[in-house]
Amino acid sequence: MTSASPEPQPEPTPSPIRRDRAPGLPGHRVVFGMFGFATLIVVLLFAYWHFYTRPFRDVQVAIAAVYPDSLPQVIGGKHKSHKTDARAELRIVVRVPTDPRVDVPASEAMSLRLVGIAEKHHDLSRYQQVDVILVHRVPEGEPQHWNRSLPVAEWRTLLAAQPQ
Repeated sequence: MTSASPEPQPEPTPSPIRRDRAPGLPGHRVVFGMFGFATLIVVLLFAYWHFYTRPFRDVQVAIAAVYPDSLPQVIGGKHKSHKTDARAELRIVVRVPTDPRVDVPASEAMSLRLVGIAEKHHDLSRYQQVDVILVHRVPEGEPQHWNRSLPVAEWRTLLAAQPQ
């Protein structure tokens, strides 16, 4: 019986992947990518909010000067602008310290004053309607709302009839 010598085995070729590291992106690149993406999102949100509120910023600042701590929000445009009967509206939302439904004449006077401030700082002729919403936030409860929506012509009539 002859003993056959075993054939020599070829040496394995080195793998391009290191055995001590999983394939894919290095961790530091993933972290930098996440920070970059977060920074991009913050910049885009800031730019969107800046351009969304810029036309109404003067009105908001003027209302805040007259009514401190009211956190005024003023927005305008067409709701559902793709519809042919969409109306151009200016909406003024202001926080008030008490329930605006209790003293309706005071709420009406405040709404008239808010529209007067808006008239001084913004061109209302671009809108068909102005909505004034007074909100009283109740801790641990539902907010209390009072609103008045009138066409711009009616607001101007009320402003003209108001004693100076």
